[in-house]
Amino acid sequence: MPRCSTTVLVLVFAACGGCKTESPLEEYERPSYQRFEELEAGRHTLFGLPPENGPITEACCMPTCTYFEDGQLRTWTAPQYTVEDLQALRDDWELAEPWPVFEENELAPPPADVPIEQGVCAVLPRFDLKNGEGSPMPYDLVDYETRNEAEQEGAMVTHSGKCGACSSLRNLAVYIANPNLTEPVRRCGITGLIDRDLSRLACIASLGFDLPCAQAWDINTRNTQKECLRVCGEPGARKRPGNKPYDCNPEGFVPDDINLVNSCLACDEEYSLRLFRDAAGRSRRNSGLPSPICRTCIDVRRIEHRYPVPGR
Repeated sequence: MPRCSTTVLVLVFAACGGCKTESPLEEYERPSYQRFEELEAGRHTLFGLPPENGPITEACCMPTCTYFEDGQLRTWTAPQYTVEDLQALRDDWELAEPWPVFEENELAPPPADVPIEQGVCAVLPRFDLKNGEGSPMPYDLVDYETRNEAEQEGAMVTHSGKCGACSSLRNLAVYIANPNLTEPVRRCGITGLIDRDLSRLACIASLGFDLPCAQAWDINTRNTQKECLRVCGEPGARKRPGNKPYDCNPEGFVPDDINLVNSCLACDEEYSLRLFRDAAGRSRRNSGLPSPICRTCIDVRRIEHRYPVPGR
């Protein structure tokens, strides 16, 4: 990729305001859980919102997970969010210090022995920076070792693992508003206008991400294209379902060694997952957000994304 200065990246990001005529929030439709209401989650159940007539049925994949707590089997269902909830993430809170851009849109791979999912990332209100009544609440993104440690300091956990370029509440609203980010980002990956690299970055940013988060997705896309072109470029690969068929056993458990995703997504996870998690911080799984790609519940964090503004 041609090296790009921070100034050029900022100009590209500023220009992408015309990439989309409507904001992601205006297009958002709250996903329906109605088809899951008569079903009961079990230890065999995967987590997600499977497409109708897909390779995995609602009985085997739903936005609900079972887990053990205090010796009892409990269930957790991912909350459903309204347009007003998403608007609150954008309007009621403001990151006190913007996340820095990645210089030259590059990132060194994280060391293999560094656990990416260790600890939690939390929103810490900055009352000292509040700019009068009615203004957004400034906040910092802070890494903590545990949820209890975060809550003792008055912070609210927003995902597991360390904070990153996509950890802000504004970027969270984009994640929620786009239940399937894989497809629009993949479309951006094949965008080729005057400058393929910068056009792709502007396309990703047009989904609503701020520049550092768009860069994290762009870095992931470029790395996957580099490492997985042979697999992902196969005829018909783009139309292939994200999941392989999965026939669950209502009395059984999800196998530990299960291989759920298609070959292209599996290649992306092998070569780019650690790179992306290190750069972005936030993922759908570590934020407890369902997507059309079904996942094992052990990979999903149980988090509710409503952040009441203190004193309001």
